[in-house]
Amino acid sequence: MRLLRLVLTLGLCGGLAGAAPVPGTLTPEANRAAVVQLKRAIDLSYSYRDLRRVDWDKLLAQAAPRLAPARTPAAFAEALGKVLAEAKDMHIWIEAGGETFPSFRRQVAPNCNVAALARHTMTRSPAAGSPTGSGTS
Repeated sequence: MRLLRLVLTLGLCGGLAGAAPVPGTLTPEANRAAVVQLKRAIDLSYSYRDLRRVDWDKLLAQAAPRLAPARTPAAFAEALGKVLAEAKDMHIWIEAGGETFPSFRRQVAPNCNVAALARHTMTRSPAAGSPTGSGTS
């Protein structure tokens, strides 16, 4: 499968070794375990793993100390997105706590006038018989 979609449900399993963190907070141990799971997911499910020519072992080992102290799923996901941007693949993103965190964002200039397009679509009703129209007046 071309797309690697990482859905992190961090902080929902109560932590490790009997710890009882505040709901919604993460521990360094849980974050380190998440990095191990991420590495496994990349190895098993990311079809572009080798194509992207990223040394995943090295990248994740270097990133682990930056990811470990994250206290919330959103903080972990945001930091992880920056790490995964190294793959330069727009099809990798992280979902945590109902939010989506991108990894790589390609900077491109639009090839149209976005403001004019927005005005045009806001002032016109769907044409009869169009896929978005009802076909009736």
